[in-house]
Amino acid sequence: HFFVVMTLVSFKTISKFRGSEILRLPFQPPNSRSYSYPLNEKELLFYSNKKQTPVSLKSLMETGRGERLHDFNSIGQDRTAATEKVLIQVACFLHRELPVRLAHRAVKLEASTLLIKSENIKHVCNWYKQSFAQARACEVPSNVEKEAAFAKVIESIYERHSPTLITMAKGAHEIRTMLKQDVATFAGYQDVQKRLEDFYISRIGIRMLIGQYL
Repeated sequence: HFFVVMTLVSFKTISKFRGSEILRLPFQPPNSRSYSYPLNEKELLFYSNKKQTPVSLKSLMETGRGERLHDFNSIGQDRTAATEKVLIQVACFLHRELPVRLAHRAVKLEASTLLIKSENIKHVCNWYKQSFAQARACEVPSNVEKEAAFAKVIESIYERHSPTLITMAKGAHEIRTMLKQDVATFAGYQDVQKRLEDFYISRIGIRMLIGQYL
């Protein structure tokens, strides 16, 4: 329930500053899961060792309202300029932060010798790697044009990961079947359960950040 509330508040806050004159047309990405992007494994490992930036609901709301723009008040009544600056600010943060979070998930999934035996979980891991490579290939969204292009990439990433929950559930069932364990016994595999819990919590954070931006 907390995540739902945060997401709704974030959507409401950021949409307040999207003047109709700069609203993006709905972007319909292709089936991005069929596309691949060059992946640098050393870069992936490097980013997986970086610390994630803590993000609070308060900071999301302040950013969405433009309160973290140093010259926000000097913009006056130019709401379009204010909106563009807010979007660019959020986009630049995502450009830095998203590769770190994606790399963490990909590397940690692969680190589980048990989970990675599942073909479904391998698919999820590959989606995170593709999204990492795609995000890293983007230019810094430092102006309106680059921010608009970056937004399309983020929407593509968001779409790629939409089947993650059901795919991970299939993967967990696949592992449990492989181990020939019932549900209660499988729940006792503490390492697996901890990795799954960390994965789902991280996924909520990523989806929240992307949702607040889009």
